[in-house]
Amino acid sequence: MEQKFLQYKSDVLLVEIACLLSIFVLSSYILVIGNLASEVVYIASGVAIVVIFLIVFLLALKAFLDKRRKPRPPQHLNRFYKFMLVLSLFFAFIYFIFLRFLSFRDNQVGCTFQCNNGNASILINNVAPTNGECAKGLQYVHIELIFECVLLMLLSVCVFLSLLALEKLLITILLCAVGLSALWLLPFPDLANRQFNLWLDQQDLDFRINRSLIVQLQEYCSQYSSANDLRIFFTFLVFFALVLIAVESRRSEMIARYDFIWKLHALREIADIRRMHDQNRKMLENILPAHVAAHFLTAEPKTRSELYCEDRNNTCVIFATLTEFNKFYLEMDANNDGMECLRLLNEIIGDFDTLLNHPEFGCIEKIKTISTTFMAASGLNGEVVGNSHVVAVAKFAIALLNKLEHINEHSFNHFKLRIGINVGPVVAGVIGTEKPHYDIWGNTVNVASRMDSSGIPGRIQVTEETKQILEQEGFEFECRGEVNVKGKGLMTTYLMKVPSGSQEFMDDLF
Repeated sequence: MEQKFLQYKSDVLLVEIACLLSIFVLSSYILVIGNLASEVVYIASGVAIVVIFLIVFLLALKAFLDKRRKPRPPQHLNRFYKFMLVLSLFFAFIYFIFLRFLSFRDNQVGCTFQCNNGNASILINNVAPTNGECAKGLQYVHIELIFECVLLMLLSVCVFLSLLALEKLLITILLCAVGLSALWLLPFPDLANRQFNLWLDQQDLDFRINRSLIVQLQEYCSQYSSANDLRIFFTFLVFFALVLIAVESRRSEMIARYDFIWKLHALREIADIRRMHDQNRKMLENILPAHVAAHFLTAEPKTRSELYCEDRNNTCVIFATLTEFNKFYLEMDANNDGMECLRLLNEIIGDFDTLLNHPEFGCIEKIKTISTTFMAASGLNGEVVGNSHVVAVAKFAIALLNKLEHINEHSFNHFKLRIGINVGPVVAGVIGTEKPHYDIWGNTVNVASRMDSSGIPGRIQVTEETKQILEQEGFEFECRGEVNVKGKGLMTTYLMKVPSGSQEFMDDLF
């Protein structure tokens, strides 16, 4: 879970770096306005702007490519390298804004001073002046701009939402330690000059005009108190920023963790809904054909009594009855009151159903099972072209005979299949609203049923029309002659000759 969360947070590193670079550019612009920037700052700002545009281009290109191709799994940068990259960027920016300023200004400040035991000594480039070179006063800059830019860069640690709170806190502590150490340990003449001028602005006009610089400095040094040192004020602000960053980092991480947990929960719920939807679809397709189930899933009926029905002009219907099962079925203690007999029947019908999963029999739809009779039909879905669906039913009938023979060998039984096939128009539809049932009706169905009931166990009986169609496809038949069919009178029927290579056909099939 933690590893997934870390990967979830690491997808926006380029955006965060672009934000950091933007803040650095804005901070550099503040230094430029305050006349505090050096050539190095100009160069660093220019490089940062180029990198920002490059990152924006890469992000736009990535978004464009993701729309045109399958998105690839994101490549996650090692957290240690990522931490060191962010830390290096911050140290570089703090150096350009603050540390570089110290070294850049050290030899350009000109006149400055030092307080020693309440006495002031004026220096020019760390050397005592001669001939009153500093009589016009001490040069100073608005050093507060430097502090504000450093604080701005420090607070920009919060931009890195992909970092953990502890990582951001560690970066902040390291930056604060380096910055404050440089502030208190390195010479900072601009700071002393600025602090003196702030003190001088608070004095009366006569003191500022009529007193010499050395007198003013002596007075300043005599009144100097470390409590008024700007470094203390800046140090307090740094620690205050550190506390704010710690609180905000922890808060943002908690929000990110809750968001991640809620997102995982939502994804699991979506997966459960999809799985339930697939299960319901499969269950519905076990009750209804796939195309009928799709109709009911996409088209909501206007009324509960609205029927689904269609005319099919070229449908092949097959009935296959398991003979001798009534003699096999006995209710006694040895077979658990007939339960074992029903279990065997269920296995046989289940094997028949499994045959329908083969691609060659994909056009065949099981209609129902009536006692020991298996009913199926082809040509019920889509546009029927040619006689391929009739050939599929004929091959399916042969496969049923071979499957039952295989079952007999392993169960030591002698069941036979009596199969009847007929071709013609039917009406297909769904009956029922609470418990819908798909069925087919018509004379074609009745004749196919009669071909089964009047047939011979172990043989496939067909009508003359069916025989003519299958003969064109290479099947052979023998004429049985006229058979008295219930409700139809005398009909000439034919028995299909099962090819001698039917077992090889089954081996190729499975």
